Amino acid sequence: MIEALIAIFLLTIGILAVMAMHIRAIGGSAVAMHRTDANNLAISFMETLKELPFADVNLAATGPNLSCSTPNPGSVVSSLNARTYVAGNFNSTDQQKQVQSFIQQPAGSAAGVVTDMTGHTYQLSWAVQNCVSDRGDTASKAITVFMTWVSSMGTNHLQMTTIKYNNTSS
Repeated sequence: MIEALIAIFLLTIGILAVMAMHIRAIGGSAVAMHRTDANNLAISFMETLKELPFADVNLAATGPNLSCSTPNPGSVVSSLNARTYVAGNFNSTDQQKQVQSFIQQPAGSAAGVVTDMTGHTYQLSWAVQNCVSDRGDTASKAITVFMTWVSSMGTNHLQMTTIKYNNTSS
């Protein structure tokens, strides 16, 4: 009789442990889904920025210039001197429609607050640094996109940097 009670007790402890692991795994899956969504949003937004004309106001430098001879994109840029997304940032209706196809800015929300198609909220900003050649012209721009969001496991950050080249010959 006592052996049966001990076995039931041990079985109960094991089942509770499995349930706790299952709950933690579900939370981890949700965090992974939000990270994937943030990644996709950041990549889509970065591609939109790369499609803008080189002299577009959204690609004006927000940080110090970089030397093209020793480029290190993103090394001195931070989210502190970045632009925040506001609906209507883009001059062209086509560009604005393209951005709004993957992110929305909730009415009355602060600058930089966007939601994805599932309704999860992110903070979106970007910074631009000019890469200046030895001749003094801007040969390229380092574009860094920052995403921040809150999940069940705390505050999460994502940062991506790309280079946009000035495709004009001189």
